[in-house]
Amino acid sequence: MRVKKFGYQLDYNIEFVGCGFQEHYFTTFKNGYSASIIRGYYTYGGEKNLYEVAALDEDGEIVYDKFGSDDVLGFLSEKEVKKALSIIENL
Repeated sequence: MRVKKFGYQLDYNIEFVGCGFQEHYFTTFKNGYSASIIRGYYTYGGEKNLYEVAALDEDGEIVYDKFGSDDVLGFLSEKEVKKALSIIENL
């Protein structure tokens, strides 16, 4: 299903993972990068109702160095997710 969230049209689904449900949003930008946004029990910040964002390259591999981190971005509010998506879109 497609939804508008964080200021973007995103693919969206609910998955059952482990002991609970997980929200998953996904989009691919014109520059070839993609973004995966998740929120669930096992995500960084999910227990606090916050999101985790990963940037992916054209091969679907997580790109760790685009945010000055060696991991995905976690513990993000909706406003922070929107900012991260803008950064990925403009790489």
